[in-house]
Amino acid sequence: MIYSLSLSALLPLLAITVSLLMIGQMAHRLAHVVPRTFFIMLLANSVWLAGDSLAFLAVDPETRWFWIRAQFLGILTLPVAWLVFIDRTLCPKQPELSGARPLVLLLIPAFILALIWTNGSSGLVWSSVSFADGQIRLERGLLFWLGVAGYPNLIGFWGVYRLLMSLRVVRGQKRGQVLILLYGAALVLISDLTYLVGVRIMGGVNLTPIAFSVTLIPIVWGMARYGLLRAAPVAHRHVVDHLPEAVIVVDREGTIIDLNTRAQEFLGSARSVLMDRELREVFPHWFPFTEGTSKEWRTTDGAVWEITSSTVRSDSGRPVGQVIMLRDITDRIEQHALTERLAFQDALTGLGNRRAFDEQLEKVLERTKNNGESFAVVMIDLDGMKLVNDREGHARGDALLKSFGAALESSFRAEDQLFRLGGDEFAAFMARPREGIRNLVDARVSAALAKVREGGFPCVSASAGVACWPEDGLDVTVVKVADERMYADKAMRRQKKSRVS
Repeated sequence: MIYSLSLSALLPLLAITVSLLMIGQMAHRLAHVVPRTFFIMLLANSVWLAGDSLAFLAVDPETRWFWIRAQFLGILTLPVAWLVFIDRTLCPKQPELSGARPLVLLLIPAFILALIWTNGSSGLVWSSVSFADGQIRLERGLLFWLGVAGYPNLIGFWGVYRLLMSLRVVRGQKRGQVLILLYGAALVLISDLTYLVGVRIMGGVNLTPIAFSVTLIPIVWGMARYGLLRAAPVAHRHVVDHLPEAVIVVDREGTIIDLNTRAQEFLGSARSVLMDRELREVFPHWFPFTEGTSKEWRTTDGAVWEITSSTVRSDSGRPVGQVIMLRDITDRIEQHALTERLAFQDALTGLGNRRAFDEQLEKVLERTKNNGESFAVVMIDLDGMKLVNDREGHARGDALLKSFGAALESSFRAEDQLFRLGGDEFAAFMARPREGIRNLVDARVSAALAKVREGGFPCVSASAGVACWPEDGLDVTVVKVADERMYADKAMRRQKKSRVS
């Protein structure tokens, strides 16, 4: 095989260089359906250009005839790849040419290819093939016009028809994509038809595959201007597959175009199932919000996710999509809730602490002023605590406090609020106190003491004071009154004890 560089081969060689560069650019985007079909289209066109170029470079006619036939692998498969590309671009979620349908469209090209390579015995594609004076003379047969010229152009016009029909319904970004594809299709079809009817330009070069390469220019421009082939290439640097956060990339229409492993786990489906579907379809709880802000979303199992969104822009600054990040903040929320709870909770007894008492007092006073309902403040002081600490140690004293706190909770109503104010001082808020509240409190405190004594603290007692709103005060005075009555009760108990002794 001898090859010689000729001027006629320069244009196909330049075009194949452009196609190969684009193939290299598309190689890392093959996870997406639309770029994958675009890649196959480029590959088929490169085969066509390669055969055409080598046919021009070959010196002897036999070698030239070999490459002429070889290029038909690209010529016959390119229109099918083009139609599938159009189908995936217009209907990414429910393409008409899904499953095995593209393979069915390739049956006729496969049959024609077989006839091309066996034409010497059948003569069905070219009725006559002869070599004379270093030239190849061909007489085209019926199957050439039906299978080589007719079928590919029929597929091409089918794609154009679908694009034209889509112009009635598509708007905005999508319409820009369709117009760019129509421009490219028109250029290719006109070039092919011109060549088939015998018009020869530039030394007999078939301009069809070159025209197809030229259409890459508006398509590349469309990728930048309209987000053609989606925003995934622009946003790819944002997607780190091993991030603990779920990362989802959507285009301007809200269609998923990329996501990481954590996002697949979050949405509960594989990448192949989620790609090219609307985010709202697979994540019904999704709600758009202002960029730079975050929202919290709680799942039915109690998990809390923080959702943030940022706009993905092209090199020209146009918004082409969004990167959505979902971070599981359940542990952080629970830790914050625990911190908040501990800030209002006595660590030893689990009852509310002094801070909780003061805050709840304000709320109760405000509520009772609004609805007119009465409430009672109970102040309780545990007697005998110092004696337990001195005789048995502070650990034993802590056990007494815990036991008394638990006994109070079980003796008072669930709606009553209990607090440990510090040391051996306890308090309670009782809603809607009834007549004889003092006797009721004494009974409940006595019941609590009985439980404590049964638990191994036989010598303890307690003093209590009760004050009611509004009879005993309209503000925090009611607490002061209850405290004074508690100390009066304590003094009375000491006097009784002194008389007995």
